[in-house]
Amino acid sequence: MANIFQDASHVSVNNSTLTAVAGNLNIYPPLPQHELPEMILRPCSSPLFTGQQDYLDQLKDYFSIRNGKGITPRRSYLIYGLGGMGKTQIALKFIEDVSSQYGYVFWIDATSEDTISASLKGISSIPEVKKANVDGTPEAVLYWIASLSEEWLLIFDHVDGEPNMVEKYLPSDNTGDILITSRNPNMRSLTSNKNSIELDGMDVEDAIALLLKRSNLEEEISELIQETAKEIVTTLFCLPLAVDQAGAFITSGLCSINEYLELYSEKRKELMDHPSFRGASKYEQTVYGTWELSYEKIELKAANQSKPENDQAAQTAILIHQIMAFFHHENIMEDIFFRATKKYIATDLKEMASEGLPLTVLLLDEKQLHITDGKWDKLIFWSGIQILVSFSLITKGSSNAVYHMHPMVHAWCQDRMTKYEKEKSSSLAMFLLGYSVTQSNGISDYIFYHALATHIKMNQLYFANIHKTNIYYDDIYASFAYVFYHNGNWSEAEKLQVKVMEKRQQQLGSAHLHTLKSMENVAGTYRRQGKLTEAEKLEVVSNSKIVGR
Repeated sequence: MANIFQDASHVSVNNSTLTAVAGNLNIYPPLPQHELPEMILRPCSSPLFTGQQDYLDQLKDYFSIRNGKGITPRRSYLIYGLGGMGKTQIALKFIEDVSSQYGYVFWIDATSEDTISASLKGISSIPEVKKANVDGTPEAVLYWIASLSEEWLLIFDHVDGEPNMVEKYLPSDNTGDILITSRNPNMRSLTSNKNSIELDGMDVEDAIALLLKRSNLEEEISELIQETAKEIVTTLFCLPLAVDQAGAFITSGLCSINEYLELYSEKRKELMDHPSFRGASKYEQTVYGTWELSYEKIELKAANQSKPENDQAAQTAILIHQIMAFFHHENIMEDIFFRATKKYIATDLKEMASEGLPLTVLLLDEKQLHITDGKWDKLIFWSGIQILVSFSLITKGSSNAVYHMHPMVHAWCQDRMTKYEKEKSSSLAMFLLGYSVTQSNGISDYIFYHALATHIKMNQLYFANIHKTNIYYDDIYASFAYVFYHNGNWSEAEKLQVKVMEKRQQQLGSAHLHTLKSMENVAGTYRRQGKLTEAEKLEVVSNSKIVGR
């Protein structure tokens, strides 16, 4: 009978008795009770759950059956990662697999303190708790859990806050087992780094199996369908919720598996946010809708005038994320922001304006660059970064000063912007990339320029697609050309340098020092490519102008 109501939300099954309860699904398993925990408060895993065996094995290994008797120390573990990675489903499947080793398993909706409190109050409705004369307060319920003589497991699912929000609801006496799912990697402070799993997507074979199962194509697996399925899950970066949603779309009959990728390339935003296909997410959200929930919380903080420090940090988080959407999604260096701001502060804007060249530096304001009292405000920048990390909208690399964004989050961040926001953010990203180039030649600079070139190329593509026309900024073209030159990308450097030379000739005249410098740069790049005749011609013209001065 429990299976019939596995997706219900406000019923409980006690042997053959069906009753209404408040809160999550409450299942009291039928006899024999020695085969299952005496009481389970949790939803069921999706019947579509596929693979993820490595993660399940890590959990089972950590929460292996205790052999000792008496009071045993608490074990705590964290499953964290981006929304849509399947954290809740893995936790549910794990519980089903190991339920026989626990006398009690309790499921807490930890979206907020209110939902935690409501879930704990729900536990007080269990007949055994009532027999113990436990009142309905969260404190009393936690005390009762801590007093249990049998093994118990307490799951805090979908923790959206900070570690202290969960910590205050942990039972005393340091007994029992705790499993936490969260987007916030900072929850590791409750479990330690080694007692945690970061989800980064399914493996390809598992993702293919999920797609075919969700598409009802398990019985029609041909080599062509298998190959097409592989292309789809690879395009979706094996993100479980995205794969599930793709399968739901195919099942609906709106397109075949062979047509999905073409439709995705044309209508990505619509497919990822289609309200009719919400997938297996516990929160019934589309792929984009899942991440939108995080953004809404950040925007709520940004609008909170009662706490200016939170307001500013949230606004900074939004600004940084929108800028990063117009870099490459990997290896986003903090140094881009730091170097650009440092150079901006040292720039004489009046002098630059007097030259008459189109410059991006003249279009910016200090707020966009996190400048306070003439200095880069590291604290407000890091506060914004921390908010993004806490929702897994970005992740930290091996170095704390390097960040990554999931490719699909990267695409979503662009897709959710208005045309004006795209124009503004792509331009600001372009400025930061250009002004992070100091034209110095130390080893650290060369390493930085090597990584920067990838971001510049992506930004050029995004910028051209958004603005549709070539917009010339002398400072940006010159800086980008410098980076390409020092990375050995001679043809890319040449295109930009020639443009700079031509524009300076028009704006400043052929004998201006800036023009002559640009001619030298082009000649040097010609020589690097073996275009000696072209280089010599340009050098002759340049030298004659110098003599004429």
